[in-house]
Amino acid sequence: NLWHMSSCSSSRLNWGELFNPESWPPKVKPYSARVIQIVKGSGEVKFSACKEIVGEGKLPTDPGVAESKKCYEKLALLLKIAVCARISTDASLSDLCRLSAVQGLFEWASIYEPTGNPINESRLIPWIQAYDIMKPVLTVQENMSLEKFARSLLSANNSFAQKRKLRNCNWTSWRLCIHSMLSTVLGDESSLKSSQELVEVHIEQNLMEDGASFDFLARDALHYHVYDLDALLTMAIHVPPAFLSPRSLTRIERAVAFLEPYFTGAAVHIEFANSPVAFDRRRREAGIEAYQNRPWPPAQARALLRKARVLFPSVEPWTASVADEQYDAMYKLTLSAMEGRLAAAPPTAAAAADDGRGACAASRAEECPMAGAPPGPDAGDPRPGA
Repeated sequence: NLWHMSSCSSSRLNWGELFNPESWPPKVKPYSARVIQIVKGSGEVKFSACKEIVGEGKLPTDPGVAESKKCYEKLALLLKIAVCARISTDASLSDLCRLSAVQGLFEWASIYEPTGNPINESRLIPWIQAYDIMKPVLTVQENMSLEKFARSLLSANNSFAQKRKLRNCNWTSWRLCIHSMLSTVLGDESSLKSSQELVEVHIEQNLMEDGASFDFLARDALHYHVYDLDALLTMAIHVPPAFLSPRSLTRIERAVAFLEPYFTGAAVHIEFANSPVAFDRRRREAGIEAYQNRPWPPAQARALLRKARVLFPSVEPWTASVADEQYDAMYKLTLSAMEGRLAAAPPTAAAAADDGRGACAASRAEECPMAGAPPGPDAGDPRPGA
């Protein structure tokens, strides 16, 4: 078994020591206090959802993109409120947070119509996380209703993949990230086993032996290398420890290390210079900063590398600059609660066995539909003040 099946009311994603105050690492207490402070300062919150999320394949000027953002951007606050419901020592505040979090969870469950599009529905990862956190304090009826919605997300995820025949790019990385997290939260061991098998095949095809990703080679952009890895790392830190094989962890570690010369300034990469994708050109012509033919900005990888430090001690020497306070409080809280709990588990790239089988880097970019959204969220938007 990938994990010991717990009761239906247990949180199943990995949260490190977040819900074990007696075992909190030093930084968890001040970060948790900051999250509670943000929740108190938000006042009475009424969450609103939308029937669909628009983003993939659309320019930021598309009215649907702005409307969708108004809906999903508050999911970062929903996640904080869910944490408040579990960790606040103030019983009255905890009760208020529980009611607010339940309202937010049900708002999305009653209005949103799942499509399975992994780029758009990566925006719902905070909902998945909040549901997992809230499970121990939900009534049986509340849990049953929310589980029905979570299963509809999982079903749409499977249907979309079958319909679109997703290949070895960031779409599949995000699709499997969502699939594995939903399977874990639902305690669906059969679904999680299926996800595990798909992930093992995908990582061999998506990440090359030298650390380059299919997306980097297909788009000629570190922007998409980071975007792809964000999905894989989000999955790696939240699913059961045995989910990823040593070989897959090694490939992810190498892909993170691939960024080192560009992050440290030893090398420069001009973004999208040779991308064959028409939508990349449209975004460049529309003046979107991230898609201009300019040197890749290392700051774009800060949140990813901060996450990678939790899993891979090998990256610590060259990523010391990202270990600062310039992140959202929820991002700092969740990662600090995992610190030391995950880092010893994965093998280093040098120690792990890898048979060297990788996808052919010559695969055409057209083989995979290309996303038009910026990196998806995890544990709330990691940017300060989000």
